[in-house]
Amino acid sequence: MFVAPGVTSAVVTWSTAPSATDVVDNVIDPATIQCINGAGVAVMSDQSYPVGTTAVTCTATDSASNSGTCQFDIAVEGMS
Repeated sequence: MFVAPGVTSAVVTWSTAPSATDVVDNVIDPATIQCINGAGVAVMSDQSYPVGTTAVTCTATDSASNSGTCQFDIAVEGMS
């Protein structure tokens, strides 16, 4: 996402919400999937992200406490 000069952040909507499936639980409840940034702070779609790259790690945990993760970057770039 690009922002105008001097703008320091932008609201970003993720194109696809994190999801997970499991052979026993089938679809993991999306509300239980936790996403954090590199500082360990919870993040989500439709919130403000600073100019730069924010690494996001999402973790889904099934009923047997097995977990899986996915990672992606959110890039907000200033225009010059």
